[in-house]
Amino acid sequence: MIKTIALGFWICLVTLVATWLGATYLGAGQTDAAAPIGDSFLGGLAEVKPRPVSVPMIVDGAIQGYVMAQLAFTVNKETLQKLSVKPDVFIVDEAFKTIYEGEAVDFKRLKKQDVEGIAKKIKDNVNRRFGSAFVEDVLFEDLNYIPMEKVRGGGKKKDE
Repeated sequence: MIKTIALGFWICLVTLVATWLGATYLGAGQTDAAAPIGDSFLGGLAEVKPRPVSVPMIVDGAIQGYVMAQLAFTVNKETLQKLSVKPDVFIVDEAFKTIYEGEAVDFKRLKKQDVEGIAKKIKDNVNRRFGSAFVEDVLFEDLNYIPMEKVRGGGKKKDE
């Protein structure tokens, strides 16, 4: 009986010491290495991810479909912390206006060059609105065009 209790005590002691040594040895190296990575690679940037944007595409007075966009923005951390309001509403507003007014882009036949131009225009419009270089980059997480035929109900009125 005494041997069993001593063996259990020995196993617990070895486990505790091994855990403590492992955490001390491995933990110290990881915290030192992980701390500067965020600032050195991102250079003081923060990500702002507003709600998805749904923009109707209107041609000849009729809705032809919707552009659905999920955007993310990289912004200056210091400027973001100084703002008294969340920038999401301004960013979504400018994204909506840019996509809605963009007659040069045909979302039914979207090309790679169009996406880069849209991103640059959104960035420029937001920065103009804030009066500084607030937005560093605009990132598209998702960009879809949904024609009216694919919208729930097919765009038909209930009377038809």
